[in-house]
Amino acid sequence: MSIQFRPVGLPGPEYSPEEESQFRRSLETYLLDISSVVNDAESATNGLASSASKRESLIPVPSSVRFPFNPSAIGESPVALIDSNSIHYTGNPVLRIPDTVSSLDYIYGGSEGAKLTLVKVGSTNTVTVRESGTGNGSIKLVSTTVELSASLESLTLVCTDGVWVELANSIARTDSFNVKDYGATGDGVTNDTVAIQAALNAATASPPSVVLFPPGTYVVSTQLAVGSGTALTGYGATLFKAAGSTGHVIRGVTGAVDVKVMGLTINGNKAANTSGHGIAFVGTLLSSQRLLVADCTIINTYQSGIQITSCKEAKVVSNFIYDSARTGIEILNLCEDVSITGNHVKRSGSANVAIAGLHILVSNNVLEDAGENPLAPADNVTGYGETNKYFVVNNNVCKNGGNHGIHLGGNDHVISNNHVYNATNDGVFLGNPVGVADMITGFTISGNRTVDCRRGVDIVNCENGTVSGNSVSSSGQFGIYLRQCIGVSVDGNVFTGSVNNGIRATGTYDCVFSNNVVSNNLVQGIFLDPDAETGVLSSNNIISGNLVKDNGNAGIWIDATGLNNYVNGNYVLGNVSGVTPFPFQISGNTNDATENFTDYGTTRSVAAAAVVTLPSTSNSLVVTDPGGPTTITQIVNSRPGRIVSLLFNNAGTVVQDGTTTGNNIRLSSTFTVSANDTLVLMSHGAFGWYELSRSVN
Repeated sequence: MSIQFRPVGLPGPEYSPEEESQFRRSLETYLLDISSVVNDAESATNGLASSASKRESLIPVPSSVRFPFNPSAIGESPVALIDSNSIHYTGNPVLRIPDTVSSLDYIYGGSEGAKLTLVKVGSTNTVTVRESGTGNGSIKLVSTTVELSASLESLTLVCTDGVWVELANSIARTDSFNVKDYGATGDGVTNDTVAIQAALNAATASPPSVVLFPPGTYVVSTQLAVGSGTALTGYGATLFKAAGSTGHVIRGVTGAVDVKVMGLTINGNKAANTSGHGIAFVGTLLSSQRLLVADCTIINTYQSGIQITSCKEAKVVSNFIYDSARTGIEILNLCEDVSITGNHVKRSGSANVAIAGLHILVSNNVLEDAGENPLAPADNVTGYGETNKYFVVNNNVCKNGGNHGIHLGGNDHVISNNHVYNATNDGVFLGNPVGVADMITGFTISGNRTVDCRRGVDIVNCENGTVSGNSVSSSGQFGIYLRQCIGVSVDGNVFTGSVNNGIRATGTYDCVFSNNVVSNNLVQGIFLDPDAETGVLSSNNIISGNLVKDNGNAGIWIDATGLNNYVNGNYVLGNVSGVTPFPFQISGNTNDATENFTDYGTTRSVAAAAVVTLPSTSNSLVVTDPGGPTTITQIVNSRPGRIVSLLFNNAGTVVQDGTTTGNNIRLSSTFTVSANDTLVLMSHGAFGWYELSRSVN
């Protein structure tokens, strides 16, 4: 047998308790090394290896920490050797903690992955196991401390990089609090406020916890304060707000996190009260987080059914909220990451759903009759603050709103696949508050269905957005109304049955109106004119590929003040003024309409004159000269590259070179026509009209 001795640092004549503790640990390790060699030698010699406790017998242990062996309680596990609030791990998976020990801060030794269970024996004292930093031998707990008080309570740890980390503990705890255990009756008569608050206080002191409301009606007279880590569940239970009560029914403490309210019915008894929401959560700078309100029925609140302010990560799911005097669901003060899904909200006084903040989802809700309990005309969904961003409002049913169906402001929103019926004003309204100069940018309005709204879609002061795939019918004014918009694409929609225009755009520029069906509107199908408030002209817009039919006035009308609008490739049919076909009213020398299919047929004609003004909407024209012969020298209303074909109805008309710059006719020779002769000309802008071909028939 060979033992390699190594020096052990001895304390000097003057040393601190920490130095003494370090000396004891060093000596302990040294003796364990010796005992290990001894045991190995015995095993090799006679096969009689000693037990683990035999090695420990070499370590001098003060008698004060010896504890009687108790095999009936914890088997063969030895007593932990405690010295200056520390244990040296010896390889035993279970160690007993004697009742004389009060605290434990370090566990020294142990290989990677080693596990140790500490078992409290006796119940006279409480052993407090504490976190002790990050160095070798330190302890890391789920909470900062674990208290072992009852006999046989245990704590299991695993060694990782020299640090002992908590795996589990067997400490008995109560995580469910029944309000009836605290004196609540639920009889609908007794005031249960104090008893319920006592249960809530106990739950808050022991998170995470659940407060149970057995079926019944619980009368409350002051708001119930709910702390972090508390879940309230009350399927079949009602909280009834007593007359003359103060505050809300349920209020999370300021900055509460991880709070859930599930299955409760809340009756705010608004006829007998003058304040209060049903459920309110209040944060500061997004301090309230991870909130859930689900499966609740909230009725008759004097203010909002649910109000959440300055919160992050909240869900409002599958609730019924009726007859709130203010708002059904209210998300305020720039909340983030909130979802409102699957709720049924109706008859709210101000709005059914009001939202403000970033990344808010409103989806699959049924929202009805906003404003029937009126404090003011109300939207079914409202969130028109200019600081809002990244809202998604989709797959909702909005019926009978006292103002708009959906009303948003701010940037980068998606409004899609909603069904909006019978809104007093707009089905979908996108616009910042009055007086805010900032334009709304980056929006998508798609796949929505609006019926019997004043305007199907109304967009004010917006840019760089898309309106596509919507179906708008029976609007009281316009199918879609664009005001002061830039770079908006209106594509692939159906606008039908409006009392006024199918598409109305005022003061818009760089917008595209394409591939829409615009039909059976009582006035113009598509109408562009200046904005009445700002005087901004409608300019540089493209109207292309639309089917415009059976409207009660011009199919497409561009005001004379419009500049550089281009109308191309549309089918414009059956539009009438009285009984006269009226495909276009396009005025202004810079607007142009070419290659559209209309129902003019051969009746489209111009009269011969010295200066012929061409219509903007047709390139195949019949020239009539009943009082002729007339000499034509100039043609106006052109754009570079335009080609027209002239069919002359009468003999004797003369076409010859003109002299006015920009309206000159340049021919190979003077053309004295016979009936049914044709002349094809092409405009070169300021250089005049040049002959391409002629035919003599």
